[in-house]
Amino acid sequence: MQEGSTRWNKAGHHKGMFGDYTVMGFKYRDGEGRIGWHITSWRTGFDPVHDYWVAGRDFHSVSIHYFYKGAPLNLIEIYDPPITAGIEAEERDAVLRAIGEWEEIRVVADL
Repeated sequence: MQEGSTRWNKAGHHKGMFGDYTVMGFKYRDGEGRIGWHITSWRTGFDPVHDYWVAGRDFHSVSIHYFYKGAPLNLIEIYDPPITAGIEAEERDAVLRAIGEWEEIRVVADL
């Protein structure tokens, strides 16, 4: 698990079809402006569903605990080392293409 504690604030969400994959993403931003994505992806019509934390081009295993210990907080655990190499290239490309398009939409909306 990554060391330390970071407060991630939800900054939007998207869903779409990219190649053979359905990709759903929740964008998060921390107080220093760093961006991370909680991504759920699956090959359309097939199991399993995959959950990742994506920062830059690195994919990490992630675990999210909603209402952690009964508090109105969600705990996001991001695990090191990155698991990028273990993800099929087609799925990895679909996820990165989705994030790229979603980031571009946000830039245009900010103009």
